[in-house]
Amino acid sequence: MHVHQSEAEDLGPALAVEDALTVMVVILVLRMVLLVPMMSLDKARLERAEKETIWEKAYAFVVGNKKEDKNARQYEDAFDLTGNSVILSEMGGGARFLEAADANDNLMVVWHDVDKQTYYSMYIQKFSNVPSYSHGRMKWSPQEKKWFRLDNQVDYNQTPESVNLHQRYLDWINKRGFRN
Repeated sequence: MHVHQSEAEDLGPALAVEDALTVMVVILVLRMVLLVPMMSLDKARLERAEKETIWEKAYAFVVGNKKEDKNARQYEDAFDLTGNSVILSEMGGGARFLEAADANDNLMVVWHDVDKQTYYSMYIQKFSNVPSYSHGRMKWSPQEKKWFRLDNQVDYNQTPESVNLHQRYLDWINKRGFRN
């Protein structure tokens, strides 16, 4: 029986541990110097893209044009508007737009059909481009002289009514001269 002795292949000079550590440090430094600022720029671009300036303009308009309106205060308890800047606009046909801006840069828009006693609302949190919607019925209390919400339901922009509210409000504020 013949046994072959294995011959070791020469792989060349070995890499010193110090050289390997130097290469790893250089790679980590380049990553910190180049990659982190690029990620910060991407994050800043994303945050800016997630905000729509039309909501900032609408918010500023409501804050700048608030007026004491007893009809607007009829909605205070229904939508928790205490301390908010509120504008109530008669739209004709028994419909109203209620716009409310709070101190935290949030905007609430309510379309109230007085004749049908229904409402659709849109809540824009800190000028986000993803409003939340709700709808339900409204009931007038002659004793308290206020409106109250009934059957409040959250809508995740899945109904034609919420899309209609969004477009109707954009048309309304475009009449004021706001362009996105």
